[in-house]
Amino acid sequence: MRITYREAIAIAQVIFFVPALVGGIFLAIRLGFSKSSGWVLLITFSLLRLIGAVREIIGTQHPSKSVITGAIVCISIGISPLTLICLGLLARVYVAPSLMHGLILPRLIFQLISTVSLAALILGIYGGIQLADQTGATNYTHLNSYSKAAVIIFTVIFVVVCLMFLVLATKVSHVPDGEKRLLVAVTLSLPFLVIRYTYALLADFAQDTRFNSFFGNATYYLCMAVLTEFVVIFICEIAGFTLRVIPKEERNLEAVEMIRGHVPVDSNDLSRSDALLEDGGQRTRKPQRKFKGPLSWLFFQAKDAIAAHRDAK
Repeated sequence: MRITYREAIAIAQVIFFVPALVGGIFLAIRLGFSKSSGWVLLITFSLLRLIGAVREIIGTQHPSKSVITGAIVCISIGISPLTLICLGLLARVYVAPSLMHGLILPRLIFQLISTVSLAALILGIYGGIQLADQTGATNYTHLNSYSKAAVIIFTVIFVVVCLMFLVLATKVSHVPDGEKRLLVAVTLSLPFLVIRYTYALLADFAQDTRFNSFFGNATYYLCMAVLTEFVVIFICEIAGFTLRVIPKEERNLEAVEMIRGHVPVDSNDLSRSDALLEDGGQRTRKPQRKFKGPLSWLFFQAKDAIAAHRDAK
C-alpha cells in the first residue's frame, strides 16, 4: 500500500512524540508534577499530537466525520499547551530565590493565563464538535466563530507570555546560572512559535485553503506547524534534562511566597520566611493555606497589611 505525503507526516509525528512523551513523563517525575512547571503540559501536548497523528493516518485511508473531527480538534487545541510549556519554564525562573523578592510580576498572572487558556481549550473543542455537526467529512475548510475565538485567545496568551519573557529578561543578572538556560530555551523557541501561530491565524482568517491543517497544502503544514513544534519540544526537553532538582528548602520558601501572594518582600518578610526554614529545613513548618486565586490573593494581602500596621504600632 502506497503511503501518501500526509500519512508520512503523521508517521513522523508518531515517531517523534512517542519518545517526547516518555521524556516528558521522566521530567515530570524528576522535577515535579506541578501544573505550573510545564512538564505535565508537555505530556498533554505529546498525547494530543499522538492522538491527532493516529487519527490522521486512519482518516487518510478511511475518512469519516468522527475521525477527521478528532484529528482537527487535536491539531487546533494543541497550540495552547505548547505555549504554556514555555510559560512553565518562565514560572520556574520566576520562583528562583534571587528573583522572588524583586520582580514586578504577581504570581496571579500565571494562574490567570492558565485559567483563560482552559476556557480557550473548551471553546476550541466545542467549535470542532459544532463544525462536525454542520459539515461533511470532506468539507472541513471554514472554522466557526467558536474555533476562531479560541485561536484568538491562544494568540493573545502567546503575546502576554512574550511580554512576560521580556520582563524576566531584564532581570537576567539576578537569575541563578543553572536557571538561565531556561531563558535561553524560551528565546530559541519564540521564533518557531511565531511561525506556528502565523499558520494557525492564516488557517482561520486568511480564507486560503492551502493553510487548512487537514485538507490544505501538506508542505505548508509540515514546515509551519509540524517542524516548528518538533523544534520547540526538543529545545524544552533538552533544557529540562539539564536542570537540577530544586531542594526541599527552596520549595518550602516558594510555598511561603505563594501564600503571601505578592512579590515585593521587605526584610521583615525575609526574616519570617527564614524562621520557617531553620535548621536546614529539618523543622520546616508546612503552610496552612495555599494561594489559589484572586480571592485568596486579596485575603492575604489584607492580612499582611493588618499585620504590618500592628507591627508599626
